[in-house]
Amino acid sequence: MTRAIDINCDLGEGLDDIDHAIMPYLSQCNIACGGHAGDAKSIERVVSLAIEHEVSIGAHISYPDREHFGRRTLTISEPELKASLEQQLFALLEVTVRHNVPLTHVKPHGALYNEAAKQESIALIIQEVVKKLGLPIPIMCLAGANLYPPGQPVIREGFVDRAYQTNGQLVPRSESGAVHNDLEVIIQQAQALRNGQAILSIDGQPVHIACDSLCIHGDHPQALAIAESIHRVLG
Repeated sequence: MTRAIDINCDLGEGLDDIDHAIMPYLSQCNIACGGHAGDAKSIERVVSLAIEHEVSIGAHISYPDREHFGRRTLTISEPELKASLEQQLFALLEVTVRHNVPLTHVKPHGALYNEAAKQESIALIIQEVVKKLGLPIPIMCLAGANLYPPGQPVIREGFVDRAYQTNGQLVPRSESGAVHNDLEVIIQQAQALRNGQAILSIDGQPVHIACDSLCIHGDHPQALAIAESIHRVLG
């Protein structure tokens, strides 16, 4: 039996053409708000675009690491990290409030996302920052790796364009084969994830990933083709 599932994409990361082209195929977008990418101008632009296409708006927060696009762990104190994440969240919240649209979720980016799937201490920092908004906003997390406390709503995320390890974790980008580039493989993985079927790990082993939303990476060379294909096949 098939079921409907959300499609999300990380936007506002400097790929303006992709933002415009891919938005009609999404149900959720995660907007970079200054940590690894993004600024006041890009936030305003992507929020307006999301409103136009009736796409839910989430905050894509990260380590303050534009040099490495937020994909490396920073040696940073807990107060410094909290201050940066709060600044990022409120940069986006200021725009959504002004446009009278809700901020519907928060998604960590890159190294912060991966660490929150492995270290409870990082997950707790993210949750604490989100709670300061005073809104019951879910946090998007790696499906099967929810380290957030009971009562914290989450959106379990699956990846159509990334390879998985047998333990359900993503293959690190530093390793060969971490990113799927074969469109047919990507569509097959998307179908399996949507239908609750096993996907194949990088070692060829079956892995079951129970997820609520499927992610397409906007910086994937075939991002638009992936979005169009998923919309055609799964829509």
